[in-house]
Formats: sequence, C-alpha cells, structure tokens
Amino acid sequence: MFRRVIDFFFTGRTRHVGAVRGDVRGSDDQCAFIQALLQGARYGEARIAAMECLARTPDDVNLLEQLAGVFCRSGISTGLPDAFEVAITLLNACLSKRLSGPPEPREALTLLWTALMAVRRYDEAVDVLRKVTRRAPMDSRAVAALANCHNILGDMPEAWAQYCRLLEMAPIRWPILSARIAALDYMDDVSPQENFRQRMESMAKVAGAGVIPVRYENDPDMERTLRIGFVSPDMRQHVVATALFEGVLRAHAARDSEEWTIYDATPGRDTKNAELRTLAPRWREIDKLDPDQAAALIQSDRIDILVDLAGHSSHNSLAVFARKPTPIQASWLGYPGSTGLPQIDWLISDIYSSPAEQESYVSERIWRLPATRLCYTAPVACPAPRLPATMGPVSFGCFNNFGKLNPTVFSVWRRILDGVPGSRLLLKAGALDHQSACARLEVMLDQAGIERRRVDFWGWSDVLDTLDQYGDIHIALDPFPFCGGLTSLDALWMGVPVVTLDQPLLAGRQTLAMLHNIDASELIARDHDDYVRIGIALAKDANRLASYRATLRRKMKSSALTDQAALARNLDIALRGMWQEWCTAQKAF
Repeated sequence: MFRRVIDFFFTGRTRHVGAVRGDVRGSDDQCAFIQALLQGARYGEARIAAMECLARTPDDVNLLEQLAGVFCRSGISTGLPDAFEVAITLLNACLSKRLSGPPEPREALTLLWTALMAVRRYDEAVDVLRKVTRRAPMDSRAVAALANCHNILGDMPEAWAQYCRLLEMAPIRWPILSARIAALDYMDDVSPQENFRQRMESMAKVAGAGVIPVRYENDPDMERTLRIGFVSPDMRQHVVATALFEGVLRAHAARDSEEWTIYDATPGRDTKNAELRTLAPRWREIDKLDPDQAAALIQSDRIDILVDLAGHSSHNSLAVFARKPTPIQASWLGYPGSTGLPQIDWLISDIYSSPAEQESYVSERIWRLPATRLCYTAPVACPAPRLPATMGPVSFGCFNNFGKLNPTVFSVWRRILDGVPGSRLLLKAGALDHQSACARLEVMLDQAGIERRRVDFWGWSDVLDTLDQYGDIHIALDPFPFCGGLTSLDALWMGVPVVTLDQPLLAGRQTLAMLHNIDASELIARDHDDYVRIGIALAKDANRLASYRATLRRKMKSSALTDQAALARNLDIALRGMWQEWCTAQKAF
C-alpha cells in the first residue's frame, strides 16, 4: 500500500522528495506521504520531507503536530532514534508557536516527553512532564513517566514519591506496584522486615483480583519428561538474556533433558531475539496478549513448571503468574529478591545468596542451587585485564546504577578515601550523562565531605568500552543495600577486586555469592568498619592488586560462575525435585 502512495505522489514529477513542496498540498496528504516513506524504510527521504514541510509552513502547528505523531509512531515501531529526533524538532517548533497563544496541547506535550525519553534526554523529559502534571495532576500516564525518569536518573526518593502518588490514584495497578516494590531494594532507610512487609502488602492487593482457580490435568508421573516454561520480557540485547540466560539455554539445547518453552514478553525484538529463538524447541510470543490470554495459552501447552525471569523488573508478567496456569511456579535470575506473590511457589537461589535466615524475608520457599544461581557469559572480543598506570594515584570505582548510591554509601567511601591520601573515586553510570543527576550527585558528595576534585563522573558507553574502562580503576566499591550484579561479574572478569558488604537480603548478597565461588571471601566485609578496613588495606598492597588482576579471570573460568552446563544440570535437578514434591502431594489426596 505504501508503495502505491509514494508512486501516486511522484507520478509525472521529478522523483525527489522535494516534489512534496508544491504537489502535496493538504496536511493530510503530506502526513500520508511521509508515513508512506517511513513504512517503506525510506527514513532519510522522510526526514527531508518533514523538514521541508517545517520550512514551508512553519506556522501550521496542526500539521507539525501531525507530522510529529507520524515520526513518533515510526520510532516506536522501528526503534530508530532518528525518527524520535525529528519528532522532537517538529514538536518544539509547534510548541514555540503557541507560547503567545493558548496553553500547549497535552497531546503535543505527551508526544514530546515520549520522544525525549526514547532518546534518553531525561532531563528535558522531566521538565516537560512536570509541566504536564502541574496542569493535569491526575494524568497517571504522565506521573508514571515522571516516576520512571527519576528512577533512571537515580533519584530514588523522588521516584518513590511519584509511585506512591500513582497508587493513590489507582491502588490496583500491576506495573506501578511492581515499580514501587523494586524501588524498595534501593532504600537504605528501609529495614529488611519493612521491605518484606510492604511487598507482601502490595501483592495482596492484586494477587486474587480476577483470578479463576485452575484445575490442572498434568500427569503426576514423577519420572516423565517435564514441560518447563520460562517467561521473560528481556529476550533481546539485554544483560539478562546475553550475559546470564543465553549460556544456560545453549547448554540445555545440547542436552537430552526436559522440554523447554520460552514465553517471550519482549516489547521490542531485535536480532538477538531471532538468534535466541534457534535455541529453544518451542517459542511463544505473549507480549500482545493480556494476562488471561497468556495464562490460557500456557495452560493449553500443558506446562508443568513455569519460571519467571523478571520478578518486579520492567514489563514483567507477574499478572500472568497470579492466574497460576501451571501447578508449580518459580522465580529465578532476572530479579534478586522475593516477588511477594503467593501464587509463586519457589524462589530459585543458591547456598550463598539465600542463607537460612533469609527465609523470613521471602514469600516463596527457597530452592538453593549448590553453588550459584547465575552464570556469566563474557562478550565476544572482550578486552584483556589491565592495571591503571603504576605511577598514578589509587583509583576506586563504582560502575553501578546511580540509584544504588546513597548518603550512607558515600559516608563509608569518604572514610576509605581519607585513609588513602591522594586516591580518587571514579563513578560511571548512564545517568551521569544528565545534568540533574550530576548536580544531585555533587550535593551528596558535599554532604558526605568528599571533595569534588577527587571524583570523576563518567557516563554511558557500550559494553566493550565499559569493560575496558575497568582497567582505569584499581578497586571496585560495591554499593549497599542493593549491591552489584552484572557490574560485579564484569569487574571480576576484568581482574578488579570488589569490596562488598554482607547484607541480609538477596539484592545485597549477589557479589558476596560471586566472591565465595572464586575463593575471594576476604573481600566480604562484616560491617561498615570492616568494609573501610578492607578497602584501605587493599589500596596499600600493590602486589595483591597485581595478583588479583592476573588471576581473577582465570579463577572465574574455573568456577561455577562460568559453568553454564553445570547450572543447566543443577536447574534441571531443582525443577525435577519441585515436580516430585508436587506429585507426592497429589498422591496423598
């Protein structure tokens, strides 16, 4: 169809986008023409046509808004940043024309913050969203976007406030409840007991809403081949898929074991998604299904055990799990903590991440794998470990999500910096590409008594560049109460020792578990004083730092942290054990 539209506009004219200038007169015609170009993947021509419309009719705000909508929709469907950038240009032109007239239309503002967030211009998006929410305080979509922007920028207290505001508008909203629960793990002033209480209270609001009890027809044969389903929104170029799950999926594909089905809830698929599909015997797309439809599909597939890989992270499918389409449900991998959802039976963890005392903080029963709950797959063409310049000062670093940094963390880090004269602190996070995040960080540093001149701010970079940048620090400092996950694996792979604090919840024990797996428990601190002692002592021992740089990757390679085949076997054993328990219970009735 779009081919016919383009040909119609070009018939009898010079085949150049400039034809739009005199021949496509109506705004509807111009929008249709540009939309046709976009649908035909002729993005450069579409951009030129839009800019010509802007130059020719700069005062036609309705046309500019229409065109912006066309480019926004194209950006959403293709994921191309350029489409959003064109939309931003058009919308800013449109809104500037209204400055002396009536208030900006909410639709134009909505398109603008959507496009700004899509290209990671979060500071600008926050400004637009504040304007929207001042005028329309009950616009839940805008409030949710504002909360998410603050979350991305690492301002967890403000994100928390906005999530609470949303729940006052509509108490039963799955995505907001999940986002609020996930934010709990970042809060250094929330006790483990309160963390657990709030997640249980939140999930109680939705756990039974609209749920119809299922009668299972699964054959309770303890020894038969099991049908295992995995549900994830991250089957794409995402750390859960590429660094943690893909290796296990490949290891399973090479074995004659249980029958796995992937339930793909990924909102934006890419080439990695296509690659992963080749590794699973069955693949089901559920991103466009509502929870009832997805649950019905899973039940019709006669899945025995359904495993959630997202927990309370973005785009999760916990609403599907609340319908309990399978007799056994478990949570694993993508979220380090309890879901609080009573319909999930098991939390798959390991002996280090979830000691016995953690059971009072989880709603699920804990199945402990023997060594690790996760395995690391390093990127292809990963750089070799290297030390910073030997003559330079000792550099401490943290490459974690900025939201994990808080006043308590900085007060402990200041004591380490004070104990190592001349040392520096390198902080790297995508949020630090944004002025508001940098300003907030500078305030926290000042409050902690850390001189700004001793701290370097680094923003986003791609995976391989980030890994290479570990060569610019001597020691990684793990935040708390939410410690590193993939960042700690990356650091250790690059030979960088990570000083971590023993914490009660799983979200704070991920690095601890890694260090136990590579026999480096000397880097685990009992309390803040011990954390400071370990950091200072390590900074003063150049030989020990060099030894870590030379040996940590080798230790990881020979440990359970990179043994995907072992994890696949241990996972099969765990799932078989859960199944046998269920079968025994059925026979008891």
